Amino acid sequence: MIQKRYTDTTKLIANADALQLTNETEVVIYKKDKWQDEIIVDLEEQAENFAQLKPYLAYIAQNLSNMDCMVQKYSKEPKFALDFILAYVYMDFPNHIILEYWGTTVNTTFQVIFEQANGNFYLKKYGTKTISQPPPFPYKTIFVIFIAFLLFLYYIIHK
Repeated sequence: MIQKRYTDTTKLIANADALQLTNETEVVIYKKDKWQDEIIVDLEEQAENFAQLKPYLAYIAQNLSNMDCMVQKYSKEPKFALDFILAYVYMDFPNHIILEYWGTTVNTTFQVIFEQANGNFYLKKYGTKTISQPPPFPYKTIFVIFIAFLLFLYYIIHK
């Protein structure tokens, strides 16, 4: 069962101006609540670019719950939300986000890699398994073609 986590707006720091650098390289994007620990983005060698990265960090925070739901869905483990917590987020430039999960019942960690493209995050790697996903379905293109076809039919009928 997929549990939508990390949605408490009082704990989620999705405003770029509210983000703060701590411990020289870390940025908290979700504050600890009664169910979840805080989630930290570790900027590592990108810490000197913190000011420029703030909007992107806020974008990651805004999409955190959706990415976590994708991970839960892919895992197919019914108790994933109970057995694993999201602990760290890393950025692998230019367009990869790495989520690090920690086990709560078993001492384990694993990483999930997302690729950001066209304003969306796509699951690329789950632990050691690489995932190949088909490109997004071109709904807009098909809709435009359908409308053009209807206009063509209308023109032929009313000619």
